[in-house]
Amino acid sequence: DYHGPGRGAANAVRAMLDALRATGDDAYLAKALELVRRVIHPEDDIASLSLDDPERRWSYTVMLQTLGRYIDDLDERGGHEDAVGYARASLLHYARWMAEHEYPYLEK
Repeated sequence: DYHGPGRGAANAVRAMLDALRATGDDAYLAKALELVRRVIHPEDDIASLSLDDPERRWSYTVMLQTLGRYIDDLDERGGHEDAVGYARASLLHYARWMAEHEYPYLEK
């Protein structure tokens, strides 16, 4: 089942980025690139993911935080403009949705 962005995928991408930094082995980069494209897309139908159900779907924000690090790490390495553009577009797509639909938890 496709669950979209969540903490499991975020933790896996983060582990790949840490392993890449520790070893310099591009196999970790390749896996991180694959995982990001598997779990998030700049044209996701966010409403269909039920992100407004905080009991079940709160952890998508963990993936968004990881995307920020992913973008920074790839920018630092250079040469991955397509992957950075994809991640940035995905992050902005979700940020726009959040600006319209999310609110501080204690407001309701």
